[in-house]
Amino acid sequence: MHIYVYGSEEWNNNIFFRDYLKTHPEMLKQYNQLKKNLQKSIPTTGVCITTFQNRSRTR
Repeated sequence: MHIYVYGSEEWNNNIFFRDYLKTHPEMLKQYNQLKKNLQKSIPTTGVCITTFQNRSRTR
């Protein structure tokens, strides 16, 4: 689950990404495969990626 402030940059980026994947089915397949591969190789990928992104933004 993700919670963003309505209209914030993060919210807009996620809406853009969602809409992009809806209109580019081949990219959606690639994105889903990437997520599956990461999940298999690193069980805590979601937490690690979120933590890394948050640290990168504050530097």
